[in-house]
Amino acid sequence: MGRLVRVVIFASLLLQATKSYVPRRSVLNFLAPTALISSVDASSKFGGIIGNLLSKFDVIVDPSSYAGLAYLPPNIDKPPLLVVLHGSGKNDLPLSNLANINGEHSGLPPSLISSGFAPRELTDNFAVVAPYSEKKTSFYDDPRSRLLSFIDYAQQILDTDPSNTFLLGFSDGATVALELSTTQRFRAAVLCSSGFSGALPPAALDLLKTTSFLVFHSADDVIFPPTNSDRLVNSLRSVGDPSRVKYTRFDQDPESLPARVRGHSTGITASKTPSTYKWLLSKTKTT
Repeated sequence: MGRLVRVVIFASLLLQATKSYVPRRSVLNFLAPTALISSVDASSKFGGIIGNLLSKFDVIVDPSSYAGLAYLPPNIDKPPLLVVLHGSGKNDLPLSNLANINGEHSGLPPSLISSGFAPRELTDNFAVVAPYSEKKTSFYDDPRSRLLSFIDYAQQILDTDPSNTFLLGFSDGATVALELSTTQRFRAAVLCSSGFSGALPPAALDLLKTTSFLVFHSADDVIFPPTNSDRLVNSLRSVGDPSRVKYTRFDQDPESLPARVRGHSTGITASKTPSTYKWLLSKTKTT
């Protein structure tokens, strides 16, 4: 077992041991992953790469659900929380891959924050947490209660404003974000290239009628057709105030991805666009 692996295991065990009584940010300050890696494996090239990827994040581990990356904005008490749900993939690499701008989930907020490409509208205003469905294709086949448990844990650890929690999901993550929104725990959700192809039942629509949605899809998406989002938006607008649902439908792939994934890119576009976070900020509940 390598030294770096032992460090990661130690961090996970220590977080589990402290979960019941260590309050909020003290866990994050104590378990800064870069410090742990550099103190044990500073000479390792791999350790240095991982340390750089995680330099703007802390690792949180809820033993009952997931591990994830967490970012806190400077000088904000109880910031709003953005929960980022990645799409499907192999997910066989370490958690740090979420922060890799060249990784499997490149272009979503964690990799943009890590690489310095995230809009200030995000990094100055939001806490961000990104759970990782390690060793599983996506979150889709897991009970939704696991994600809710993780979000509860993240809210406590990060000391965020529980009345201002938001979702950003891409692909399968967008489908899961839509389902989580029926709990009425989230102010708004950003749904990018959604895989949801069914019809929302009346009971679900009733639960969603006060939640705001920002939906993105590209007409040339070869993975999930835009009709998924077309149908979803029409359904969401049929209840409540239709202006609470904003839809951006691109005529062609805004990121010019290669043919095998052409059009399945709006998670990148939404994540790097300042207006996404301005819209989310406009939905925050003020006291």
